[in-house]
Amino acid sequence: MSSSSASAEQDPGRSRSTWVILAAAVAAGFVFRLYHVRDLPAWGDEYWGTIPFLRASTWREFLDAVRAMGSAQAPGFPALLYAWRRAFGDDLATLRLLSVVLGTATIPLVFAFGHRCFDRWAGLVAAWALAFSPMHHWYSQSVRPYVLTMLLATLSLYTLVRAVREGGWPFWTTCPFANTLMVWTHWMALFVVACEGVYLLSLLPKRPPEHRRVVFAWAAIQLLLLLPCALYLLRYPPENLGFAKPLPMDVIVSSLLGEAVPGFTSTFLGFKGAWLPPRVEPVGPLLGIVCLLSALFLAASLAWLLQRQFSRTRSDCTPVGGLLLLIVLLPTATLAILNHLTGTLFLLARYVLFAVPAKCAALGGWIATRRNAVVRSGLISLLLLSLLVQGAFLVREPTRTDWRRAAEHIREHASSDDLVAVDSILYAKILAYHMPDRERPLVAANNLQCLVDLCALHLAQHETEPVFGPVDRSV
Repeated sequence: MSSSSASAEQDPGRSRSTWVILAAAVAAGFVFRLYHVRDLPAWGDEYWGTIPFLRASTWREFLDAVRAMGSAQAPGFPALLYAWRRAFGDDLATLRLLSVVLGTATIPLVFAFGHRCFDRWAGLVAAWALAFSPMHHWYSQSVRPYVLTMLLATLSLYTLVRAVREGGWPFWTTCPFANTLMVWTHWMALFVVACEGVYLLSLLPKRPPEHRRVVFAWAAIQLLLLLPCALYLLRYPPENLGFAKPLPMDVIVSSLLGEAVPGFTSTFLGFKGAWLPPRVEPVGPLLGIVCLLSALFLAASLAWLLQRQFSRTRSDCTPVGGLLLLIVLLPTATLAILNHLTGTLFLLARYVLFAVPAKCAALGGWIATRRNAVVRSGLISLLLLSLLVQGAFLVREPTRTDWRRAAEHIREHASSDDLVAVDSILYAKILAYHMPDRERPLVAANNLQCLVDLCALHLAQHETEPVFGPVDRSV
C-alpha cells in the first residue's frame, strides 16, 4: 500500500472525506440502477435463461428444471433468484431488484479492491467508474447472472491481493470459495481462476518456500472445490456452441474497451450509428468523442500497467498490475483465438464481464498516480462526464423491446378472434409472459417474415404504434 494511503488512514479528516465520497458513489450508483427498473419488460436472454426456472412451485421442481437445462445455464444465479422470488414475490420489477442490490453492493467492494491495489484515490475513482459503468448498469437491471459474477470476481480478486500482500489463512481460503461460487454462477468465470493461478505461479520464484507451500495449498483447495463443477459439466456437456467465423473486430474491441456507447450498443443493442435521440443529433460528433473518452482512458491505463510491468524500476503495485492485465487481456485473447481456430466458441463482451472490476481498478490506479492535482482532477471529471453521457442514452427510455406495451396494444386494438403472429417461438413466449390473462391465440411466425412485416405496416397506422426493439424486429 502506498504512503499516501497510510497517511490517509492516520488523518481522521481525510478518512472521513473518503467515506463521504464513497457513500455518495454508492448512493448515486443505486439511484442510477433503480431508475426505470419498473418499466423494463422481459427480453430474450432473461426469459430463456432465467424466468422458466421461476415457475417451479417447490425446490424439487426447480432442481428438475435445472437438470433439464443442463450446462446451458449455470445454476448458481437461478437458485439465488428462486430463493428471492419465494421470499419477495415474482413480479418482474421485484426480480430485477435483486440485480440492483447486487450491483450496488459491488461498488464499495471495488473501492476496497482499488484501495488495496494502489491507494484511496484509486479506490474512489474505481468506485465512481463502476457506479456509472454502462455495462454494469445494464446488467444491474437485468435478470441475468452477470452482475453476481462481477460481485464475486471483485471479492475473489480483493481477497487474493490481501492474501499475497498480508498473508493469513482467512484470505487464502476465502478466495477459492468465492471462485467456486463464481464458476457456479457463470462457466466463463473459470478464466478468473486460471488468471489467478498464472499470477501466483509468476510470483513463486521471488517468494520464500513458506509462501510456495501456501500457494500449493490454495491450488489444492481450489481444485477440490471445483471438482463438482467438473463432474456437472461432464454429466451435462455443453451443446450448440457452433457459431460463424471470423470473429468481428468490433466484438473484440468492445470486449476490451466496452464502456464506450458505440461499441456497447453494437454488441448489446444490435445497431450502430442510430444511438442518438433526434434532439441531440446536431452535437452528435461531440458527444461521440465524449463517449469514447472512457475507452481511451481505459486503453491508456492498460498501457500504463504494461509499462510498469516491464520497467526496470518496479514499485509495490507492479505485481498487482500483472494480475489486472491478466484478468483484462487473457480471457478475451483466448476466446478470440479459439473462435478463430475452431469456430466453436464465440466471444461476447458479456462473457468477460468479470474483468470490469479490474478495468475500474486499472483506471483508478492510472488516474491516481498523476502527480499534478489539476491533471488528476481533470481526468476524473472527463471520465465521469463520459460515463454520465453514456448513461443518459441508456436511461432515457427502455432500450429493450417493450413487450409490455405490445401486449397492451394487442388488448386494446385486436379482437378476440385475431391470431397474433410473433417472429419466433421465444418471442411468442415472452409476449405470452406479459399477457398472462390473454384470450387471443399466439403463434410463432418463424417462416412468415413477410406476414409479420405486413402486420407491422398495418399496426403502424394506429395511434399507438408497435414497438420495434433494437435487438429484434418482432411485432
